[in-house]
Formats: sequence, structure tokens, C-alpha cells
Amino acid sequence: MALLTVRDLSVEFPASGAAVRAVRRVSLSVQDGEVVGLVGESGSGKTAAMMAIPGLLPSAAHVAGSVRFAGRELLGAREQELRRIRGARIGVVFQDPLSALNPTMPVGRQVAEVVVHHLHLGWREARERAVELLASVDLPDPGRRAAEYPHQWSGGMRQRALIAMALAARPSLLIADEPTSALDARVATEVAELLLRLQSELGMAVLLASHDLGLIARLADRVLVMYGGQIVESGGCADVLLGRAHPYTSALMGAVPGGGAPGTALSAIPGEPPDASRRDAGCAFAARCPHVMYGCLRAAPPPYPVPGKIGHVACCWRYHPDAPSADGGAHGRT
Repeated sequence: MALLTVRDLSVEFPASGAAVRAVRRVSLSVQDGEVVGLVGESGSGKTAAMMAIPGLLPSAAHVAGSVRFAGRELLGAREQELRRIRGARIGVVFQDPLSALNPTMPVGRQVAEVVVHHLHLGWREARERAVELLASVDLPDPGRRAAEYPHQWSGGMRQRALIAMALAARPSLLIADEPTSALDARVATEVAELLLRLQSELGMAVLLASHDLGLIARLADRVLVMYGGQIVESGGCADVLLGRAHPYTSALMGAVPGGGAPGTALSAIPGEPPDASRRDAGCAFAARCPHVMYGCLRAAPPPYPVPGKIGHVACCWRYHPDAPSADGGAHGRT
């Protein structure tokens, strides 16, 4: 049984006029000790999906579907129960460490509060444990730094503090939402190396959302590609990032340095992302897709197996067994 199983997750936010459908019937799973990457443009629904899992969306959000963690249904669970699970069983690293930390409290005390709440230690022991946790995420001079406030720390140091807090109770699942997006390239690489080391040492599962495909390539076992609130491609990391079965995945890779074919320049994805308040029929990527066919505008494609790739699927009509292939025949299946 998977550690985390999400089925038909949908998230809507109220808005003037039609509701904004940020997540549309997303299904995914994460096994014990597995790292699953979630990639896509800003606005693709990654954060809404990630925050719906531990129940961290605003109360106005309407969430439907099923989220089962360690056999327990989380959607519809009481807040008191969710608070026991968050931190103790599910750690969360947020995108913006400055806004996630309390500016009026020393960082060490904030880490110690997590220890007191989840490990039930006294304050003296908790403060000692907080210093150990800060040291474990490679913060220099953690004993002295623990007395400082968030504004005295760099962005990379604050992100390390959030990681220390998320791992204080040694959770079995870490949810990391764009953990390097606010950092410069050098610091982002250091944080990526830190996450890789801690995941290996602790053996925890990780659900990692990022637009940094290099980070995903280094850390993830499997990759889910999200577009327009839906997962449009999924499979092993190498299969997805190198095979690029879905046209959106190919366009996404072509828009990042080193992601396109050798010798090709960076290319922007034409057009605009879909309007999340509309419920158009057809493939969400059809208006921007270079391979669009008439049928793409009429109905949304289901996930089809990618020929020759076990566990690799793409929501694209080109993989329908009767779809024409480049040589004029049918794609078929292998």
C-alpha cells in the first residue's frame, strides 16, 4: 500500500463570477522512501494540490476527492487530527521562508516550539534539540545563530531553518513546495544537495513541487507534469524528462537552459495558460500545442501508455492506438 494516495483531487476557490478551478481531478501516489517530483509553470496548480494534502488551504477553498495517508483519510478530518499529523507524520517546507517564519521570535525558539509540540520535550531539552537540528541542515555556528531573528539570516539560511523544522519529528513524508525558488543559483544548489542527503539519511518519502527541472532531475524517482490544474504526463524521471511524450512537457523543457535539443536556443511556450474559471471541453493544452488535431478540441484525452515505457503515461490523443503516427500509420501499443 502506498504511503500517500490521492484520488480525483479537485480544488476550487471562490471568485467574482465563476469559481477558479485550480486543481482538476488529480490522482497520484507516493511510496515509502520515494521522491516524486511535480513540475509545471507558475499557475499550473502545483501549490494548491500540495497544500490540499495536509489541509493547509484557506477555509474558503472547496476541496473534493480523496487524500489517504498511511491508510487514513485526510479530507474531511477534523483540524485537531490534522494538526497531530502535520509536523509529526507530514513535514511541510513552504516556498517563501521569510513569510513562513515569525519575524518577532528567534529562529531557535521557533524550531524548539516544533520540538515541544511534536516530541513533547521540556523547553531545556527542546532548545538543545533545536540547535542539533540547525546543525543537521549545515547551518554554521548553530548555537549562536539560534538566538538571532529571521531578518538577520540570508534566504538560504532561512530555508534551511524551515527544513530543520519540517524534519524535527522525523516525518515519513516531506512536502516541499518550490523550496529553492526564492534562492540564487548557488544557494539553490546547496539546498538541493541538503535535501538529497537528508532524504537518503532519513529514508523519508518526498513530494517535491518545482519549476526547476534540474532540481527534479537530481532528486526525483518519478515525475508528474502538471498543466491547467491536471496531470498531463507521469512516469520515471528519465522517461519523462528525456522522452517528453506530452507536447507540454517538450515545450516546458525547451524553455529552460539545457532542456531542449542539443544546439537549439531557448524557446518560449506560445500563447497563454488556460483560464482556470472556464470549463472548456477538449485538451487544456490544445490552444498552445503544435500537434493539435480536431479531436483535441472536442474532448479531453485520458492517460495513454507511452509505447515501450513501463509506467509512463501521457494525456495526449497522439497515443490513442488509432492515432496517426509520423510515418502515416497508427501509433499502436507495445
